[in-house]
Amino acid sequence: PLYSSAASDVYKRQDPEHVAVFERNQVLSKSELEARTEILLENYTRTLNIEAGTTLNMARRQILPSCVAYAGKLAESVSTVESAGAKAGCQRNMLETVCGLIDRLHDAIDKLDKKIAVLGQLGTTHEKAHHCRHEIIPHMTAVRKAADALEMIVDARLWPLPTYAEMLFVR
Repeated sequence: PLYSSAASDVYKRQDPEHVAVFERNQVLSKSELEARTEILLENYTRTLNIEAGTTLNMARRQILPSCVAYAGKLAESVSTVESAGAKAGCQRNMLETVCGLIDRLHDAIDKLDKKIAVLGQLGTTHEKAHHCRHEIIPHMTAVRKAADALEMIVDARLWPLPTYAEMLFVR
């Protein structure tokens, strides 16, 4: 992710050797370096919090409902085909796959929501930045992976967002 290296760079500036180099060359004093670090970490945390909230909003209000609607259509298809006396193996397999991915997406959304809630309870900007990097980003990634897998399966007419193919080639 974009912000993982930024947080690592900020932490490196706190290394006593790095601080000494800044002071010796009269670039920044230790207190100036600490102030800049504080500002960078606060900005990092605020940005990640906004992105995580946006991820939750999109997943809960757009992606998940569309996927559930698609699962409903698949279930209707299975029922219709089987009531006509035919086997609906393919439709049933698709339904099971979609439902499994929906469960995975729902679980990832819940975990991300809990990690975002913890952020407000942390004290220092260093703790918050560390939490963003090691707790929130991995759960954002889990939401993204589940949504990406569903995007490849769900009927394009039901998908609420532009697909990668639409953005790159079609429209």
